[in-house]
Amino acid sequence: MLKILKSFLLLIIISQITYAQKLSTNYNDISTYDIDYLPDDKDAEAVILFDKGEIDFIENLKGNFDIRYVRTRRVKIINENGLKYAMVDIPLYIGSNGKKESIEKIEGFTYNLNKGVPSTVPLDVKTIYEEKIHKNYLVKKFTFPQVKVGTIVEYKVTIISPFLFQLPHWEFQDRIPTIYSEYFVKMIPFYGYVFSAPNILQFSQQVSKKESEDYRWAGITYNLMGHKYIMEDVPAFKDESYITSVDDYLMQLDFQLSKYYTLQGAEIQVVSTWAKFNKDLLKDDQFGGFISKSGNDGKKIIDELSIDSPSKEELAKRIINYVKKNFKWNQLKGKYARQKEKEFYKNRTGNSAELNLFLIGLLDEAEIEVSPVILSTRSNGKIHTDYPYTHYYNYVIPYITVNGKSFVTDATAIHLPFNYLPLRCFNDKAMLVNSKNPQWINIRSKVYSDEINKLSMEIDTDKSTINTVYSSITSNYASYIKKNTFENDSATISKDLNENGFQEIKRLKTRHYDSPNRKYTIIAQGENTLENIAGRIIVKPFLNFPLQENMLKQDKRTYPVDFLFLLNTKYETFINIPDGYNVEINTESKKVSNDILDMDFTTIKEKNRLKVTANYSFKKDVYPPSDYKRLKEFIDILIDNINQPLIFVPIEEQ
Repeated sequence: MLKILKSFLLLIIISQITYAQKLSTNYNDISTYDIDYLPDDKDAEAVILFDKGEIDFIENLKGNFDIRYVRTRRVKIINENGLKYAMVDIPLYIGSNGKKESIEKIEGFTYNLNKGVPSTVPLDVKTIYEEKIHKNYLVKKFTFPQVKVGTIVEYKVTIISPFLFQLPHWEFQDRIPTIYSEYFVKMIPFYGYVFSAPNILQFSQQVSKKESEDYRWAGITYNLMGHKYIMEDVPAFKDESYITSVDDYLMQLDFQLSKYYTLQGAEIQVVSTWAKFNKDLLKDDQFGGFISKSGNDGKKIIDELSIDSPSKEELAKRIINYVKKNFKWNQLKGKYARQKEKEFYKNRTGNSAELNLFLIGLLDEAEIEVSPVILSTRSNGKIHTDYPYTHYYNYVIPYITVNGKSFVTDATAIHLPFNYLPLRCFNDKAMLVNSKNPQWINIRSKVYSDEINKLSMEIDTDKSTINTVYSSITSNYASYIKKNTFENDSATISKDLNENGFQEIKRLKTRHYDSPNRKYTIIAQGENTLENIAGRIIVKPFLNFPLQENMLKQDKRTYPVDFLFLLNTKYETFINIPDGYNVEINTESKKVSNDILDMDFTTIKEKNRLKVTANYSFKKDVYPPSDYKRLKEFIDILIDNINQPLIFVPIEEQ
């Protein structure tokens, strides 16, 4: 009996220790166990110990409601790379009508272990500063003091927002592990919200409970309805290569206003169906109204472009190119016009919506069949089609039909042919805006682009140099990327050439930068120092221009690999064999051809010269997760073969 009692007491003690060693999820409540904690993920640079968001509705001075959002977050720094988590940005939205979000209170602490005892350093609010990054966004910034590896930082911020249409967005997952994440919203009965929880199969806990306390507003007594969503032990999101947007794959939660109730009890729908959403867009002054007014102002333009009675297809092409050449994009994206149509027409500069809505108006005035298409750019995340969440959309383009053939275009894409979209638009589905028949369409192009790299190398053993001439010839999207990256700037191009193994550039020129229908060409001539190891000359025939590293790092992947577009890549190098040297090569061609990719590598010896070629093309622009393992393996094979050096050996050694 005594033995049983001892065992029972031991079990109680163990249980109490286990319970005591649970991480705290309360602000300013910390123990040595929290500070000593290390995550199971050995690659983690930091770990989120807890992240909590609480939302409720408070009455403002005008007798209406605002949203109060309290966020509390605690992070432990694991290594040097994790020190960046001591820097915090808090974005605040500024509306066009003078309304804006504001911070009611910020507080925080830095925790370190000092001789086995937790030490606390409060955040100095005087160090908080702000930065306006856009006319609609302001960011409050601060950095925690006395941070080092092993430090825990936590902050608590209270934000007041007058924007009831969307509740604060919540992400349960981050690029580092999250031990505990909670979103708690207290709903009032005057507003109805729908929610979306992408990438979450099941919450760790989900509780809805009516609170007993009574509240009064405008003579009405009501109760709050609390909804709590909890995720525990959420792994870090690690593989960010070849995806649309990280946000597409994170576990997250969104609420959007769907209806509200008047004091008399009437229910008012805000956005109920896609059809209603379409009709509202076409009635909106900053969307459909802008299109109509553009057509009126564009009559003179249409008359000038139609003077020789071109075909409908030719006229559409002329109108698109006219807008591209005569109106300038200010680099801001949007689905609504921000200027009045008259202001835009006078200024000849505007956001993406203004350019494309104006283009739609011109095409419609020319009696060319055209409709707006709304979409979400890649950086904005994918669209969820189950409900018209309007914040998922941030872009509009024209959808044109001529002689039974349809195509899409974008007035901002000055480096692309008239019927091509910029890559930022390649993001799953888009919606054709039509008051009678709105529909989902696929706007992604399946056209191959080409990248041809040619090198001519002349080894000079007397000077220990290699004289090299290099040319890059690209088409379609390959050309578009280079044009947007380099902007035809010699210094930027030279820097890229240097980074890819071109040491000294003596001559550089480009062709067809301003011709979207022609191949963009870069030609460089220069000199490299010979690499000589123990009398042997080592030469990389393609320098470092080919892919050097496999960006697919993880063993498994549950989401697609997105290469954006189909690409044919070719390398060709001619190189002399210097006097007194020989090179041992395998003249047999290496080829791989399957459903993943085609690739071949060939080296041909002709007298005292070598011709080295490498060609490859991926069969798909998007690979499903089921192809991931094979794709990763074949990219490893590609990298290994295409970067093989040539070794020139003195003849006397043979």
